[in-house]
Amino acid sequence: MMIAMTAFAVVAAMSTFIGFAPIVTLAAGFLLLFVLPVSLGTLAFYSRGPRRTFFIGAFAGSLSAHYMHRDLSWGGSIVHAAILLLLLTVAIISCGFTALYTRRFLERSGWHLPPADDAG
Repeated sequence: MMIAMTAFAVVAAMSTFIGFAPIVTLAAGFLLLFVLPVSLGTLAFYSRGPRRTFFIGAFAGSLSAHYMHRDLSWGGSIVHAAILLLLLTVAIISCGFTALYTRRFLERSGWHLPPADDAG
């Protein structure tokens, strides 16, 4: 609680000098670039079955935020952070469902079964 109160005090003090928009953009960037991948990786680690497959794909999609952040030249705009969030949401959902449907395709094809010994 003390750490959160100290962080809030620092943010409140800095907002009077540099404005509120850069602080919100910095916080959103930190959440999108670091907290979200850790959360999805933890969900992938502790889930089982199709959920694990989805969250592994979503984790891979969340890493694309680092590439999008580098390619988009946003300097402190909330609009650019919102665009990054929208693109990241699309990437996470599409990668998660791609991984899930790939798993279903492999299971229907029988690739998850052990190889049969036909030499017998």
